[in-house]
Parts: sequence; C-alpha cells; structure tokens
Amino acid sequence: MPASISEIIANFVAFINEHGGAGDSWYVGIASDPRDRLVRTHGVQEDVDIWLFRGAPTVTAARGVLYYFVNEFGVDGGHPDDGTDEGPFVYLYKKAVTTRP
Repeated sequence: MPASISEIIANFVAFINEHGGAGDSWYVGIASDPRDRLVRTHGVQEDVDIWLFRGAPTVTAARGVLYYFVNEFGVDGGHPDDGTDEGPFVYLYKKAVTTRP
C-alpha cells in the first residue's frame, strides 16, 4: 500500500538524520522502477551505498515529495538528464564516489 506524502517525508527525514550529511550530499528522484534507476542510472551499489525508496499514492504525490526535498531540504535531485519518468516511487540515496551524481 502506498504511503502518504507526509509519511514519505517523515520517513526520508528520519533516514537522512540517521545517516547524516548536508542536504546536498543526498539525491532524490522519482521513477516507475526505482531499484533499476538507483543501480543503472545512478550507480548505487545496493549492498554498499545508503538508499531508500517508497511508493507514493500518485505520480503527483511523488513529485510533491521530490519538490519538497529539493526546495525545502536542499537535497539534489530531479534533473531532467537523470532519466526521471512519471513513476509513483520516490527514491533517495546518499551520494558516494561511485554514484552519479
């Protein structure tokens, strides 16, 4: 069952606080297949890097979460060249030497 916008935001804020780092040391995006996007597009190493994704109720809700983190939390994300599509999943990862960006 998809989480609400407020649940996803609270979950992501807790995750960022748990793992530390300034807002711009994180990346947020939306996708229809978040695991594929994380691994193939961004180079996230599933067993090494710090990452998380959650399903939103709609694509509009997913965009709302993305915009909140980019505009209010200073998280990097949502670049047109990252292959962002219209998926209802929101993903977050802590940038590392091996990730793009």
